[in-house]
Amino acid sequence: MRGGARAGGAHPAAASPANAHPAGAHPANARPAGGSPAGGSPAAHPAGAHPGGASRDAWRRPEQLELAGIADAPVKRPWGGARRGAGRKKKRLAPGERPPIAHVRRPPHKDGNPVHVTFRARPGLPSFRSERVHRMLTSILSRQQRESERPRAYSEDFQVVHFSIQSNHLHVMVEARNGTLRAGVSGLAIAFAKQLNKLLRRATGKVWAHRYHAHELATPREVRNALAYIFHNWKKHGAITFGAIVDKHSSALRFDGWAEEVVTVYFPPRAGQPPWRPVSPRTWLLRIGWSRHHARLLASERPA
Repeated sequence: MRGGARAGGAHPAAASPANAHPAGAHPANARPAGGSPAGGSPAAHPAGAHPGGASRDAWRRPEQLELAGIADAPVKRPWGGARRGAGRKKKRLAPGERPPIAHVRRPPHKDGNPVHVTFRARPGLPSFRSERVHRMLTSILSRQQRESERPRAYSEDFQVVHFSIQSNHLHVMVEARNGTLRAGVSGLAIAFAKQLNKLLRRATGKVWAHRYHAHELATPREVRNALAYIFHNWKKHGAITFGAIVDKHSSALRFDGWAEEVVTVYFPPRAGQPPWRPVSPRTWLLRIGWSRHHARLLASERPA
């Protein structure tokens, strides 16, 4: 009987694959008594084999890296860092040569302070103390005063008040405002170098030994000392004078702070060359501040 055959489980159709499992079930989903999937136990597969056929090395899980190990790992830098022989090489100075000005950041300039600027020439150039160089410098200063001819961005805020020409360096007293000190001083240095090369009939060539030196004058005493240093600097380099004679290669005749009447040789401008107009100081320290607190200059003084 049909019903009896099913109950006994001896019917031949029960052994067929299609009828051996319930609907929706698969042999791979069968679970043994231990509760793990079929084939999941170590005994179900040979050692080193994966159910999918991959090796154990390819099947193992990725290793988790610790953040501390990554942060502490040495970093290989392709450049930079402290090492032997690195950095700018020190220049060997010739006998009597001054060390260069350090390339450090200059302090911010205050508009109310005049500045004493020094340019030093390279060795091997002829002496600056000549009539031609004197005329050349006054021509540059006169050209900077004429705003109609190639006006400069700093022409309104930068001016050279006094100067002194020595054999291998140049002293100038300047005033600047609105952040024009660097542009004005650099423009003066470039113009002087170009005109000197033209005067020496050189197509090109470096004139200045290194960057300019700037001393900001913040007190009346500093201003007076700087004025005396500029106008009497020729005595420091061996000039012998007497009486009320001042340096002819300077703007000493334009200076109105002498305690006596001074004399010197005057170089008039060339024919057709506009003269360098007198410059009135703008800062209080250079205009009247130094003379209110200290005595006027004497032609017989010597620089400190």
